[in-house]
Amino acid sequence: MSYYSLDRLEGPLAVLTDEQGGELQVPAASLAPLEPPIREGETLVQLGGQWVRDEAETALRRKKNAALLANLRRRGSRP
Repeated sequence: MSYYSLDRLEGPLAVLTDEQGGELQVPAASLAPLEPPIREGETLVQLGGQWVRDEAETALRRKKNAALLANLRRRGSRP
């Protein structure tokens, strides 16, 4: 299964990034049925031709990113 993160919305397009850093542009309207509305940074998968939010993967990625940021901040505060 391939995961994509919503990077940004550009007018009628949604720019998604894959796990290798590649970009995919899809019509923003194809994400409109998601409730609540999709936010930048959320993880999506495509199932049956529809985009589906993967809340567990989003939470995991956010937790990893928070840990990385905390580590960088600790390193930056060293003399």
